[in-house]
Amino acid sequence: MRLIIDENLPKTLTEELRKSGHDVVDLRDINKTGIPDEEVFSIANSEKRFIVTANYRHFANILLFPPKKFSCGIIVIKMPHQTMEKTVKRILKAIAYIKNKETEIYGSLIIIEFNRIRLRK
Repeated sequence: MRLIIDENLPKTLTEELRKSGHDVVDLRDINKTGIPDEEVFSIANSEKRFIVTANYRHFANILLFPPKKFSCGIIVIKMPHQTMEKTVKRILKAIAYIKNKETEIYGSLIIIEFNRIRLRK
């Protein structure tokens, strides 16, 4: 999958996703830390990448960021009170599952929680 990783997720996630064969851009690697959400949205759209973020407050709000306006989609991580190791492991497992349904999930908001994955179109 083509992914863009927001700065609010661990750098180890980027490394593990790359090891798993995903095409990953990390905002920290392209000197785009601290940019507005709208700019993250713009970069993801222009490069046809799914946004992967822990910014639940903004990116999970379909009024602010309607998934249908994305060339791909939004993957929001909502896993408070979990260790970094458990969080990364869960995200890797969820993205592997999502990848098998990649064409079905374009234009969707996907929320990864510790015990479930929610999909909203």
